[in-house]
Amino acid sequence: MIGADVPVTKTITLSAQYTQNVNGNVQTGAVSGQTSAVGALAKYSLSKRTSLYAIGAWSQNGGSGAQLTSTSKFTGATQPIQFGGTGNYQDQQAYMLGINHTF
Repeated sequence: MIGADVPVTKTITLSAQYTQNVNGNVQTGAVSGQTSAVGALAKYSLSKRTSLYAIGAWSQNGGSGAQLTSTSKFTGATQPIQFGGTGNYQDQQAYMLGINHTF
C-alpha cells in the first residue's frame, strides 16, 4: 500500500492511495488471485474545523483468490459472496460526497 497527500492550496488537498493484495497458498507458493485498489480524495476546507470532501475508489478483482466466501454460523456451510453480474466476481467502484466538522 502506498499513498500521498498533496496540499494544492491553503484550502484544497488532494490525496491518492494504491493497494495490492496477492492471494496464494503459503505452503506451495501458488498464487490464486490478485486484487488491486485505487482511491482518490479531494478536500476543500471551508474553515479551520469544517471541510467538504469527494472520494472515489476502484477495486479490480482477479483470479479464484478474489472470490470471497462467507461461512454460515447456523449451518457451517461456506458460500461464495457475489458482488453482482451473472456469477462473476465483479470489480467494484464507490463514490462519496460529504461534509466533515470537527468539534
